[in-house]
Amino acid sequence: MRHLQGHTVLRIAKRAFRYSTAASAASTTCAATAAGAVEAATAAEAAAA
Repeated sequence: MRHLQGHTVLRIAKRAFRYSTAASAASTTCAATAAGAVEAATAAEAAAA
């Protein structure tokens, strides 16, 4: 029984790690996209001026 419990805990931990890694990658992508948008807006402003 104890082995089965350990296996379940490990499986849940792996799943949580996978989700947190995916969330981290998504937030990094979002931040990079936002930075790109700001950069593009700044470049457009400079070109218009």
